[in-house]
Amino acid sequence: MKVFLFLFTRVCAITAAFIAIKAAGQPTVKLEHDSSWAVAQRQCTIRVFQLANLSAEDTGPLFLSIYARAGAAFDGGNSPGILVARTPLGSLAGHAIANNIVVTAKARSVPPGERFSALLVETQNGKKFNVADYVVYTSTYTF
Repeated sequence: MKVFLFLFTRVCAITAAFIAIKAAGQPTVKLEHDSSWAVAQRQCTIRVFQLANLSAEDTGPLFLSIYARAGAAFDGGNSPGILVARTPLGSLAGHAIANNIVVTAKARSVPPGERFSALLVETQNGKKFNVADYVVYTSTYTF
């Protein structure tokens, strides 16, 4: 009986999460963790191994952004930190996968010091950018 209740609860939770995603109408994108970025001469190069749209809906315009944050790595909750670079990526069709993406953007100045960094895939709603997925780099980067 306990196993049945456990499985039933798990199935209900997964179903509720799926319905919530569908109800929100937000496409779900997955950023492959084997991605990188580098800044040279105020130019930021972002390399994404793979970006997948897990939804049947088009994503709408996506953006790749690099943020730096002192103290602790971005956890998906609060502010990701100081925006280093952002570049438009375009959109992904439903269930589409883009591989080996390389984009460049002008890098902004960041106050000197060690920072954790994160690569975010973002959507835009008016003037606000919303996190669709992200990769945190666990080592610090010195600006």
